[in-house]
Amino acid sequence: MSKEALHNISQDIFHNESLLQKNNKDVNSLIINDANSWINNAKSRPIPKMLFSELWYENELCILFSDTNLGKSILAVQIADSLSYGVSINGFKLECAPQKVLF
Repeated sequence: MSKEALHNISQDIFHNESLLQKNNKDVNSLIINDANSWINNAKSRPIPKMLFSELWYENELCILFSDTNLGKSILAVQIADSLSYGVSINGFKLECAPQKVLF
Protein backbone atom coordinates (compact mmCIF):
# COMPACT_ATOMS: atom_id res chain seq x y z
CA MET A 1 0.00 0.00 0.00
CA SER A 2 1.39 3.41 -0.92
CA LYS A 3 2.12 6.20 1.51
CA GLU A 4 -0.60 8.32 -0.10
CA ALA A 5 -3.20 5.55 0.28
CA LEU A 6 -2.35 5.18 3.98
CA HIS A 7 -2.64 8.94 4.43
CA ASN A 8 -6.07 8.92 2.76
CA ILE A 9 -7.27 6.08 4.97
CA SER A 10 -6.11 7.87 8.13
CA GLN A 11 -7.84 11.07 7.00
CA ASP A 12 -11.07 9.11 6.40
CA ILE A 13 -10.84 7.64 9.91
CA PHE A 14 -10.32 11.09 11.45
CA HIS A 15 -13.22 12.50 9.43
CA ASN A 16 -15.60 9.65 10.34
CA GLU A 17 -14.64 9.83 14.02
CA SER A 18 -15.29 13.58 14.13
CA LEU A 19 -18.67 13.07 12.45
CA LEU A 20 -19.60 10.42 15.01
CA GLN A 21 -18.63 12.70 17.86
CA LYS A 22 -20.69 15.56 16.44
CA ASN A 23 -23.76 13.35 15.97
CA ASN A 24 -23.50 11.39 19.21
CA LYS A 25 -21.66 12.75 22.25
CA ASP A 26 -21.51 9.29 23.90
CA VAL A 27 -19.43 7.59 21.17
CA ASN A 28 -15.95 7.04 22.59
CA SER A 29 -15.16 3.54 21.40
CA LEU A 30 -12.02 4.57 19.51
CA ILE A 31 -9.89 7.58 20.29
CA ILE A 32 -7.44 8.45 17.56
CA ASN A 33 -4.48 10.73 18.25
CA ASP A 34 -0.97 11.02 16.95
CA ALA A 35 1.91 9.76 19.10
CA ASN A 36 2.90 13.24 20.32
CA SER A 37 -0.65 13.89 21.57
CA TRP A 38 -0.62 10.63 23.55
CA ILE A 39 2.76 11.49 25.07
CA ASN A 40 1.67 15.01 26.03
CA ASN A 41 -1.57 13.64 27.47
CA ALA A 42 0.35 11.12 29.58
CA LYS A 43 2.73 13.83 30.83
CA SER A 44 -0.19 15.90 32.12
CA ARG A 45 -1.72 13.05 34.16
CA PRO A 46 -0.71 12.61 37.79
CA ILE A 47 1.46 9.61 38.60
CA PRO A 48 -0.76 6.89 40.11
CA LYS A 49 -0.03 5.96 43.72
CA MET A 50 0.77 2.43 44.83
CA LEU A 51 -2.02 0.60 46.64
CA PHE A 52 -0.29 -2.75 47.05
CA SER A 53 3.37 -2.21 46.10
CA GLU A 54 4.04 -2.51 42.38
CA LEU A 55 1.23 -5.05 42.04
CA TRP A 56 -1.68 -2.57 42.15
CA TYR A 57 -1.90 1.17 41.46
CA GLU A 58 -4.72 3.70 41.66
CA ASN A 59 -7.31 3.54 38.85
CA GLU A 60 -6.49 -0.08 38.03
CA LEU A 61 -8.73 -3.11 38.23
CA CYS A 62 -7.22 -5.96 40.24
CA ILE A 63 -8.48 -9.52 40.01
CA LEU A 64 -7.21 -12.15 42.45
CA PHE A 65 -7.38 -15.68 41.11
CA SER A 66 -5.92 -19.04 42.01
CA ASP A 67 -6.99 -22.50 43.11
CA THR A 68 -9.34 -22.92 46.08
CA ASN A 69 -8.16 -22.61 49.70
CA LEU A 70 -5.00 -20.63 48.95
CA GLY A 71 -5.90 -17.40 50.79
CA LYS A 72 -7.40 -15.08 48.16
CA SER A 73 -10.18 -13.91 50.47
CA ILE A 74 -7.84 -13.37 53.41
CA LEU A 75 -5.45 -11.36 51.21
CA ALA A 76 -8.35 -9.29 49.82
CA VAL A 77 -9.53 -8.48 53.37
CA GLN A 78 -5.99 -7.53 54.40
CA ILE A 79 -5.62 -5.24 51.37
CA ALA A 80 -9.04 -3.65 52.03
CA ASP A 81 -8.12 -3.12 55.70
CA SER A 82 -4.78 -1.60 54.69
CA LEU A 83 -6.46 0.81 52.26
CA SER A 84 -9.22 1.80 54.68
CA TYR A 85 -6.76 2.68 57.48
CA GLY A 86 -3.98 4.02 55.24
CA VAL A 87 -1.42 1.69 56.84
CA SER A 88 0.71 -0.57 54.64
CA ILE A 89 0.93 -4.32 55.06
CA ASN A 90 4.40 -5.39 56.25
CA GLY A 91 6.63 -5.90 53.22
CA PHE A 92 4.36 -3.95 50.83
CA LYS A 93 4.22 -0.26 49.91
CA LEU A 94 1.17 1.98 50.24
CA GLU A 95 1.30 5.55 48.93
CA CYS A 96 -2.28 6.73 49.41
CA ALA A 97 -4.25 8.23 52.27
CA PRO A 98 -7.06 6.23 53.91
CA GLN A 99 -9.86 5.52 51.43
CA LYS A 100 -13.37 4.12 51.43
CA VAL A 101 -13.40 0.44 50.51
CA LEU A 102 -16.21 -1.73 49.16
CA PHE A 103 -15.58 -5.46 49.50
